Amino acid sequence: MKISNIIIAALLISFSFMACDKVEAPYKEEKEIKVNRKVLLEDFTGHKCVNCPNAHDIAHDLQELYGEDNLIVIATHAGFFSTPSPGDFAYDFRTEAGTEWADYYGIQNYPSGLVDRVEYGGSPILDKDQWGAKVDEEFKKEAAVKIEIESSLSDRKLGGDITLTFAKDLGAQAKIQILITEDNIVKPQVIPGGQDDNYVHMHVMRSTVNGSWGENLGSATYQKGDTETISFSDFSLGEDWVSEELTLIAFVYDEESGEVLQVEKKQLISDEKPEITKKVLLEDFTGHKCVNCPNAHEIAHNLQNLYGEEDLIVVAIHAGFFSTPSSGTFEYDFRTEAGTEWADFYGIQNYPSGLVDRVEYGGSPILDKDQWGAKVDEEFSKSPSLGITIDYSLSGSKLNGDISLEFVENISKQAKIQILITEDNIVKPQVIPGGQDENYVHMHVMRAAVNGSWGEVLSSATYSIDETESIHFTDFNLGSDWVTNELSIIAYVYDEESGEVLQVEKKKIVD
Repeated sequence: MKISNIIIAALLISFSFMACDKVEAPYKEEKEIKVNRKVLLEDFTGHKCVNCPNAHDIAHDLQELYGEDNLIVIATHAGFFSTPSPGDFAYDFRTEAGTEWADYYGIQNYPSGLVDRVEYGGSPILDKDQWGAKVDEEFKKEAAVKIEIESSLSDRKLGGDITLTFAKDLGAQAKIQILITEDNIVKPQVIPGGQDDNYVHMHVMRSTVNGSWGENLGSATYQKGDTETISFSDFSLGEDWVSEELTLIAFVYDEESGEVLQVEKKQLISDEKPEITKKVLLEDFTGHKCVNCPNAHEIAHNLQNLYGEEDLIVVAIHAGFFSTPSSGTFEYDFRTEAGTEWADFYGIQNYPSGLVDRVEYGGSPILDKDQWGAKVDEEFSKSPSLGITIDYSLSGSKLNGDISLEFVENISKQAKIQILITEDNIVKPQVIPGGQDENYVHMHVMRAAVNGSWGEVLSSATYSIDETESIHFTDFNLGSDWVTNELSIIAYVYDEESGEVLQVEKKKIVD
């Protein structure tokens, strides 16, 4: 019996080797497709919706938690609270697609959201306080498809190629939606207790590229590893869209259920170098106890409306007698060391007074407020000598910055660069004609000079066209009472001998 068992075992082993030898045909090795699950959060909002800023904060916090490249947010302005009205809320954030989506899903309450357009309890509409839990649920799902976005931007015409690689089999008709969002749009927003005239709107839906509901994929079924590319070209950007703030978003969704299978985004980068234009610096020497200064603030504001607040850059410098703090209502100290030095150097006696690019007119750069408009116009007629680009990073209350200069004219004189911080929307008392305003909103307030009262010398006294230079600063401490999201970095280059400003730039800080 034992011998028989041994013989049988030997025969089995022999047959097994023979069987292995017969497997000679080629076989397909399944390739692993690495793809991260990403989630789409659609925030239905409006600039006249008092509770919407809280929803924006929730979306921001969720992006901080999961990563802004993984949780992709679209702020869709639709419904009653997005309707424009004369005055502060004349701007129209609405889009045709956004309105269609709000109507289709029956959005009644604002803010509301959709997370991957998945239904929970019979409806995909979620209150803002439900977003976090549902986002977490979606991140636990496997990704069905990988989306890769390539784009080209030339002469404000956008083209793109969206490549899909399927990470698992797909047996139902799917569609692809392509759209554009914009960040850092500064426009009024109703907030609890009033309105913020300089609210920073993020993730704003600007337009769909391929219709309100996208387009069908080429096939109704795909196997794991299959690919498809969807292309578009010559999509025109809106006239007031800032190309550097635009993002291209693509998502694939199930046609029947509407559920989003995957989403991706890509920041747009222009193929062309941006045109370098002349920008003008207006320094408004002011004081919170100066009765005529609010009128000057109004003049500066109107000039910015005329020329654009990104082109006419205003710095409000509190200095001199009218800025001296006093016990009681006017105890706050707006003054800065640099501002006081400048007022003394230029001999500012009358308030308000101003400097426009620090150019001398009639032997002095000091201008009465009623002269500002004509001199600003003169400066805008000049050609720029260089362009300035500002990049920054924040680490807690410490600010780091990179200032890049690109020369578009030959320069053969020693120049310096000055870097400042200003703050908007500081609510403090101000003397006004007939009394005082306890809740005056101070704008463009000079907070500090980052690199000394007179800046620093550039490394060379001569520059040729297309030459560049970079200036860096690190670990600049923000003031304890400064509001980070109201701050701007301002950098300007000026002729060391004459003091005239050659170019100026600003960049709003967003925490």
